Amino acid sequence: MKKDENGVSGIQSLSFRVSGDEMDTESGYDLSTVIGSLNDIESLVNKTYLSLNNRQRFNDQDAQRLNVRLKKIEKGSLWTQLDIVYHNVVIPALPYLAANQDFILATIKDSLKYIRAKRTAEKKGQTPMIEQKAGAQSVVVNATGNAKVRIIVPQGLPKVADELQPEFKKLSEHIDGKGVSSIGIGSNLSPDVSEELKLDENDKELLSTKEITSDEQFSIVGKIFSGNFSANNGKILVIQTGESSLEIGKVYRAEIYKELHAEDKWKDMFLTARPYYCKLKLKSDSNGFKVDRLVITDWENENWDDYLEVAE
Repeated sequence: MKKDENGVSGIQSLSFRVSGDEMDTESGYDLSTVIGSLNDIESLVNKTYLSLNNRQRFNDQDAQRLNVRLKKIEKGSLWTQLDIVYHNVVIPALPYLAANQDFILATIKDSLKYIRAKRTAEKKGQTPMIEQKAGAQSVVVNATGNAKVRIIVPQGLPKVADELQPEFKKLSEHIDGKGVSSIGIGSNLSPDVSEELKLDENDKELLSTKEITSDEQFSIVGKIFSGNFSANNGKILVIQTGESSLEIGKVYRAEIYKELHAEDKWKDMFLTARPYYCKLKLKSDSNGFKVDRLVITDWENENWDDYLEVAE
């Protein structure tokens, strides 16, 4: 990796393997699976680059800075070497990756490990407790009891992983258990060595979840109206927030975290601008995950009456 005032330049090589009955040189590779899976691994690499730089769209200028090249194809399962060629790329925002030449592959591996840990806990009915540590170098999962799982991750990783989740899902959709049984991604550049990261049928099921709740809590000032007291839900007008996924002045569906026990606060909350802590409830569609509603997890007691005169 070469570094100068404009960014870093270099090549990251990775192996990509699609295994299954349809991936056989004797009968010929299934062309749609080959093309689709290669397109999806390229999309995953591009999205990783964008997420590390807190951006959404890959444009022509990005294509001049980063591209994926098919370097080598081996017989047997579809095994390929892919080179990620990057030029004057800004060092990733995640501090623990700044000096890692393979920062794209490292992000992909850690993001999938984090997603697996969080989804597995949720599937078991456990509460994932996400702890972001500036000094953490990878993802560590510690069971704290039957009801909770503590997941320690590097600072900033959950946001990147959430953005990569739709890309992992697209890749896993090629797996049907018959023609394609698994998809592997790794740093070893020999077809005789198994990839460190492997997606299989279990991952496909895990990634097919249609709804997720963001891990990061953020603050807003909002006005609840059209509420249902008994169901603890309604609609909320967002007046102030630093959360980039939300639009100021837009109305969203809202629900109050059931453990918050907001019955005594309801009259104060209704039709009045108040400060809250929230998480995002996201639902997936063909374009990935979109904001479906806000989950109010707490309120700011100290500043509760500071926004009474805030206009719509």
